[in-house]
Amino acid sequence: MRLRTPLAVLEPDLEDPRLADVGEHPTAWADGDTLTIAVRRPGEAPLLVGTVYERLRPAGDACWALRLRVPELDRACIEYGVLDPVWPSPREVQVWRGRDAAGGVSRADVDVEGPLPLGDSEIAAAHPVRFWSPPAPKAVVVCADGEGLAGWAGILAAAGERVALVGIHSAGVSIGPGEEHAYEISADPRARAYLRHVDEAYFAAHMEYVLETVLPWAEQRVGRLPRVAFGVSNGAAFAAALGALRPPQVAGVLAFSLGDTPRRPPPWRGPAHALVAGRLEPDFDRTTRRYALRLRTRAVPVRLRRPLRGHDHSMWEDELLPALRWVLA
Repeated sequence: MRLRTPLAVLEPDLEDPRLADVGEHPTAWADGDTLTIAVRRPGEAPLLVGTVYERLRPAGDACWALRLRVPELDRACIEYGVLDPVWPSPREVQVWRGRDAAGGVSRADVDVEGPLPLGDSEIAAAHPVRFWSPPAPKAVVVCADGEGLAGWAGILAAAGERVALVGIHSAGVSIGPGEEHAYEISADPRARAYLRHVDEAYFAAHMEYVLETVLPWAEQRVGRLPRVAFGVSNGAAFAAALGALRPPQVAGVLAFSLGDTPRRPPPWRGPAHALVAGRLEPDFDRTTRRYALRLRTRAVPVRLRRPLRGHDHSMWEDELLPALRWVLA
């Protein structure tokens, strides 16, 4: 059964006087459990992106808006940006935070090595690595979607976490607005690497590359340390697969917004799992909760967090430190 989301999309309130002050940069304001998001742009209706993907509605002279009704909005965080023909990518994705919502992280500027190719195989060429480590790390985290390693490293560095990161590039296919019809999952290296059912041979070769090439390479630099697998969305599926298929090789799993789970969970008392899914991403929430239950039936330690958020990068950033600290403890 498909879970219903607690979020509803409503037409803008055309009598709201605040619409007259809206400018070219998206803005948001709350009234009770309703959040208005608005922008002023010429041309056709922009696409709202972030927690919600929806065309904005006419709301006055070149003004576009809509409202989101979210029960317990004070506890929610909503990402929002807009796409339109003038600015085909969001100039800045912002986060509206309710007064009772936790979150917000500090970041440090860090120097990350890479991308570095580790070999001349097809897998190595498609999935080079990035690396970052503080002095004397106590663990190493292997990160899916290694293109974004600098962001994760900046969060850990600002918090003083003594954890090394090695990120493997996903080589994923970028999909722009209106291009969804051209996407072929079997041609996406990220899906082939992270989702076993898409291409079992590629999936297995990528996992061997991570375990037999990437991690030994990283450990030549920092020593043999406890290993933690980390990923978000499809990358979470890969992190969970490492915990399920190679449990002796990892001490813990951080899987955020898990949309595809292993066929079989880890064996009895397998590695600890810190799971996160937002209640405003209902399909991922359902899948993550069900996997948490399967893990617990096998006495696997589980930490499950379900904030009032969507499939949002800001949620994953906010949840990284507490999840990692719990697993390492």
